[in-house]
Amino acid sequence: MPISYCLTLLDPYAHIYQVTCEVNIDKAQPINFSLPDWIPGSYMIREFSKNITEMYAFSNNKEIAITQLGKSQWQVDADQGTLKIVSHHYAFDYSVRTCFFDQNHAYFNGTSLFFDLTKNQGVDATEHFLTLNKNSKNIFDDWIVATSLNKKETDSQGFGLYHANSYQCLIDHPVEIAKQNKASFMANGILHEVYIQGKHDTDINKLCNHLKTICEYELNLFEQPYPIDRYVFLFWVMEEGYGGLEHKFSTSLMVSRQDLINTTDKNSDEYISLLGLCSHEYFHTWNVKRLKPKAYVDMNLNQEAYTRLLWWFEGVTSYFDDLILLKSGLITLDEYLTLVSKTFNRVLPHTGRKKQSIADSSLTTWNKFYKQDENAQNAIVSYYAKGSMVALALDLTIQQKSEQRYSLKDLLLHLWKHNGINENGIDEFEIETVLKTHFKLDLANFFNDYIYTTQEPDYQNLLNNIGIQLKQENKDDITIGAMIKNDNGLCQLSRVFENQAAMQAGLTANDTIVAIDGIKAKHSNWQKLLNQCANKQTVTVHAFRKDELFKTQLNLTAKASPYILSAVETPSNNQQNNQKYWLK
Repeated sequence: MPISYCLTLLDPYAHIYQVTCEVNIDKAQPINFSLPDWIPGSYMIREFSKNITEMYAFSNNKEIAITQLGKSQWQVDADQGTLKIVSHHYAFDYSVRTCFFDQNHAYFNGTSLFFDLTKNQGVDATEHFLTLNKNSKNIFDDWIVATSLNKKETDSQGFGLYHANSYQCLIDHPVEIAKQNKASFMANGILHEVYIQGKHDTDINKLCNHLKTICEYELNLFEQPYPIDRYVFLFWVMEEGYGGLEHKFSTSLMVSRQDLINTTDKNSDEYISLLGLCSHEYFHTWNVKRLKPKAYVDMNLNQEAYTRLLWWFEGVTSYFDDLILLKSGLITLDEYLTLVSKTFNRVLPHTGRKKQSIADSSLTTWNKFYKQDENAQNAIVSYYAKGSMVALALDLTIQQKSEQRYSLKDLLLHLWKHNGINENGIDEFEIETVLKTHFKLDLANFFNDYIYTTQEPDYQNLLNNIGIQLKQENKDDITIGAMIKNDNGLCQLSRVFENQAAMQAGLTANDTIVAIDGIKAKHSNWQKLLNQCANKQTVTVHAFRKDELFKTQLNLTAKASPYILSAVETPSNNQQNNQKYWLK
């Protein structure tokens, strides 16, 4: 029999959802059920069961005992007939990965709320129904439901019955319920809906036009048949925030109010970054949600799923997201190169890139990348940022080695058609094999050196071939080799970089610097104070570690010159031709 869920907006002030799960049992038997411990697309054990505050089970309306088998697994002895499980979930996490509920809006992912009963004999794993109920509080009167779930029978606000073909489908459609702005556009004949929740000041029609440009470009890139017939963008606006999570037919986007402001003809840096985020999450419609590692084909959401391929699924996506803004005409080449420069400067100045390969970064994402501490930049590398840099190098290498017969797009499209459309997954070394067998390109050295070890491509030479120069810009600023954050107006070290001045002086993360050479150090005057010491080789630093004051001597150094990518002023014919092919 199908499994039916009913979600009630129980108490916005206590941030409580009530979920009722009901199924008919054909014979008396033990029934096991579980709640996921992580959500696809975010590779960290989050233990959603910790937010369950109450749970009851009823067999034919008679309460029965629940036996807990593990942190997120339970069992009941059910009689033949109706089994009902009622649970209350605390929802107050400002994240697109979990769930949230207050008097302003409700947002949830099914992984945080819906029990999985599909592993029991006799329980239908193909039919799942969800009813969304509001309670009697009148604050819900102007709220509307935004989700990519298939409607069965709903009212004008969207409350009512929805349907999913499987448990995996049910939990892959986030739901936003609030008073929100709604707009829509058509891209290649496909309806795309846009919902914005939160106070904002943006031209939603202009935003839709830009999203339409991005979506049409990506639909054309991957070609027909399209894997979607409807798509939903969910924007959650707040004071500060940036991030997204991909789903098969939608994406949840957390953005700051400033990101959405775009009232002039020239796009702001924040707005361009927002468009890049939208491009990134939409690209995942193909690359990771359907074209995926074999380890993600039948995922157990109660344990980690390991792969060395996240450099491809996140790194390649991170390479294409901004490149698509350029190729579709939404930004200029100079604006694009500024974005790439920022990526280079997130990676190259830090020693973590010399200690961890992007393949190992992918494999250890569960306990390293998603659990970063104050030493992260000294120890690990991002498969997003460095992955996008290696993807750029791979694209240019394919173009060179094939004499401009192929590019990274051709490899991506081949993988999509052979492994993505049918969602059968790719093996750990399949990308390299496809290049050799189908495209006749032996790039074993590239993969061995730049993906499985910490060696790095010759970015300067590769970029020069397409008329782009990579150089470091001289800066006069002084640094102590640490990241500074505002601690009630004072200067607290958040990260201390390996082998640089602060670490060599014995300073560490969470120390609060209060004076340099007897002058009070404030967050508002930090860089100015450092620059005033430029003619000094050594300064005296007073700092607090916890509540103890200490003094140390520190050698000031010039801040590392940032990496700058820019177009060659007078490119050769060969550079022009190569760049034209790269951007075609």
